[in-house]
Amino acid sequence: MSAPAGAAVEGRVTGPVTSGRARPTGPARRALAYLPTVVAVLACLAVLSRYGTPVPVAVAFLLYLGLMVALPGTLVWRAVRGDQVSFTEDVALGSAVGLAVQVLLALALAPFGLSGWSWVWAPVAVALTALHPRLRRVWSRPTASPGSALGAWVQAGAVVAAAVWLGATAMANNMIAYVDGSGPWSRGVPVTAYVDLPFHHAIASGVMDHFPLVYPYLYDEPLRYHLFVYEHLAGAAAVTGIDLTWLVYRLDPLPLVALGIVLAGVLARRLSGIPAAAPLAAAVVTLSAAVPVYGWIDYPFQNPGFLHFATYRSPTQTFGIPLFLAAVTVTVMLVRDERRGWRGRAGLLATFAVLALAAGGSKSTFLPVLVCGLLLALAVSLLLRDRRWRMSAGLTAGATACFAFVAVVLLGGAAGSLTIAPLNLVHSFALTQQVADPALTSHRVLMLGLGLVSWLLAGAGVVLLATRRTMRDPALWLVVGVAVAGVCGSLLTSANGLSQLYFLYAAWPVLGVLSAWGLAAAVRRAPRAGMALVTGALLAGAVVLRLVQSLDGPEAPERIVPLIPLRALGTPWLMLLAMCLVLACAAAGARLVRRRPGGLPPVTVALVVLVGLLVGGSLAQRSEEVVAAARAVVGGTPGSPEGWPVPRDGALAALLVRDTAAADDVVATNAHCYGPPEACDARHFWVAALTERRVLLEGWAYPEGFRPGQTRTSPFWDQERYAHNEAVFTDPSQDAVDLLADRYGVRWLLVDRTISVEDPALARYATLVHETDGAAVYRID
Repeated sequence: MSAPAGAAVEGRVTGPVTSGRARPTGPARRALAYLPTVVAVLACLAVLSRYGTPVPVAVAFLLYLGLMVALPGTLVWRAVRGDQVSFTEDVALGSAVGLAVQVLLALALAPFGLSGWSWVWAPVAVALTALHPRLRRVWSRPTASPGSALGAWVQAGAVVAAAVWLGATAMANNMIAYVDGSGPWSRGVPVTAYVDLPFHHAIASGVMDHFPLVYPYLYDEPLRYHLFVYEHLAGAAAVTGIDLTWLVYRLDPLPLVALGIVLAGVLARRLSGIPAAAPLAAAVVTLSAAVPVYGWIDYPFQNPGFLHFATYRSPTQTFGIPLFLAAVTVTVMLVRDERRGWRGRAGLLATFAVLALAAGGSKSTFLPVLVCGLLLALAVSLLLRDRRWRMSAGLTAGATACFAFVAVVLLGGAAGSLTIAPLNLVHSFALTQQVADPALTSHRVLMLGLGLVSWLLAGAGVVLLATRRTMRDPALWLVVGVAVAGVCGSLLTSANGLSQLYFLYAAWPVLGVLSAWGLAAAVRRAPRAGMALVTGALLAGAVVLRLVQSLDGPEAPERIVPLIPLRALGTPWLMLLAMCLVLACAAAGARLVRRRPGGLPPVTVALVVLVGLLVGGSLAQRSEEVVAAARAVVGGTPGSPEGWPVPRDGALAALLVRDTAAADDVVATNAHCYGPPEACDARHFWVAALTERRVLLEGWAYPEGFRPGQTRTSPFWDQERYAHNEAVFTDPSQDAVDLLADRYGVRWLLVDRTISVEDPALARYATLVHETDGAAVYRID
């Protein structure tokens, strides 16, 4: 039976291959094969060190990921995967499996207070595969083609580019100060932090010790959130002893982003069966963004892409992306497989369930777009009378069940602030606000059309897949459905803080994968010349876009309501298309003149160049940002704080409470808001984060999303508790202190004196254990 369309078919070398140049053999060749990975790891360590992370801390975390996540996960993946493709795929998918198993096991053990033991599965998996005669084969080295050395360097370069971008744009702006300790057990505190990072820190600090789970900064408020990244962070801290500050602010984002980049390449290779598709996908996914054709505005249609503000600020998204890409890869393997029955695919089906559930529990936007992709694959299979429709139907049911579990168990059956609001996102486009009237339907429709073109150019390579064979491939419709669902989900819904964008963020890597698949498939006949052509077209596309921007001028056109400057908005797009068509025709003409046998036909050359130019335009902005980030990292350019300061005295006081208090002790504080009292921003979380204890009442943002009419600037909904909390600091008495201790279990009082100074009489009713100009700590005996 022939292989499914696009399936990976790897040849094996059965005899010696000679050439005019001597090549390393044996151990030396194997060592060189790992050199790109070693260089990427060292570069990532250098970035972490550049932004204050102690090297022993980073190395300890790297060892944890290798021994407790990647190794057992890879062994499990090898036991169930079937066809082998490459060592890179085994490790990447295995790492995703390892992450998923750990967080699901932590959730399952939480009701018994045993979440901290979720790591036990790792040595069990290693021991079982080493001792069981039938499983011992998973330790052998794969013999499938590993891909080219150049491809490995391209993927390593994409990882380094992401690390540099993260360092200069996120780590530099969220500074960490060393406090005490040595080696892997060094401790630090944030100096300034984007307002949501202490929130993530607080949730991670509380998932191990209390069940049912609660928002730690609100004492007993039920936690309704996609929380798997916090299980992952808490598990890493419990096993390694690494301070959560380092994990949240420094260590965890980088390897997760790197894993997502590699898994984008793994998905592209699985779809195309072409090793060159992997590095191409890694580069396009990492560097692509919405095409900004206008010279007078940087991000006219938001800032989607793999590297964007949420890459660092939203650990839920960053943790979910590799799990989601792994789930899509396993789904591709299942919907294509005609050779084995349901029983023969039991291991892959179980892996799909684990990855899909873990991705959905990491970010609730992933499973809806996966279900939509599966529904499209199912519909096309039924239309074509392809017997593989049964697998698509089964996976759709499984993914839907996983989403139901996430919605009911993790989110409490509530949608939070998410509502159906078509085109609400278009209102927030910078271009809409600059030159259009968001209230006019005609203006919104025009902005929508321009935005869609800007977004979808990153996936322009899909047009090269319009062949009879590929159009019958359910995997194509699966990934197309995922991309379409992500775009539509962001445009049809609305949520607080533009969180509907996470639908688009979920689907964005798939656009780059589609382009890589299409370009790699188009140049299959002449891989060397074809990939050189693709590379040249991508680079030329970035240059062409910058030329268009320079011709467009630096000043924004004036808006004339109800008219908008159509000529000013349309001319840059026409210039971009005209330049791309001219270059594509020139490339086709050059191919026609040369007439070398065995090469690509002129029409194919024209299409590849045109698509490469358009996709290359989506790389221009992010590529320049990476170059600027590299200069900042090397040049030591200081960061620009992007959030609120964390007072050092208060942070040290919080660490004192953490070191002294029992796990069940409750803390009360006078710190609740940022900004003036009349416009209180209740996203204040660093007390819960750094004490790693429940706080009676700190901030109250995010749970308010489940209460109609409440916002993060609304007064706290339980005014009785608020009054009890404040009375201890402003009008202390024995009754007030006893009330907090007896009713709420409060044992510690942390005063942030940069906000307000407590009444000196408090010392009569509670023991002052720590005092500085900026903070004080009292114990209730």
